[in-house]
Amino acid sequence: MNSSIEPIIQKATGASAILRGAVIQSLWSGYGEIVRYALTGTDISSVIVKHVKFPNHFSHPRGWNNDFSHQRKVKSYEVEQAWYARWAKTCTKDCRVPKAYATKTIGDEHIMVLEDLDTVGFPVRKEQLDFSGI
Repeated sequence: MNSSIEPIIQKATGASAILRGAVIQSLWSGYGEIVRYALTGTDISSVIVKHVKFPNHFSHPRGWNNDFSHQRKVKSYEVEQAWYARWAKTCTKDCRVPKAYATKTIGDEHIMVLEDLDTVGFPVRKEQLDFSGI
């Protein structure tokens, strides 16, 4: 989406080389994507980048594409970015969340460079909830 991401990753991780991987997930209504980047020249083998770029034209499959909906999404991404920047580091091992290596806003873009939880022992993705043990 944007070549300005690589210098942010490099500065945050000290990587000498960065390779963009596959898109893990597109964000709702064309607001960006989540991508894994492989790194070399650092102890960090990969990072997850959430790149939010607010579109000039709003689109939604059900027609929920008005300014109120857009402003709600903008606020939601701002809150998420602030949470990673300020609060994620206060979570203990009992509430494991990705480390935030960098969070940055450039114009209408939010970039979050996050720890890849796959590389630290959390590779499982649940596809449905199981309440039987509760």
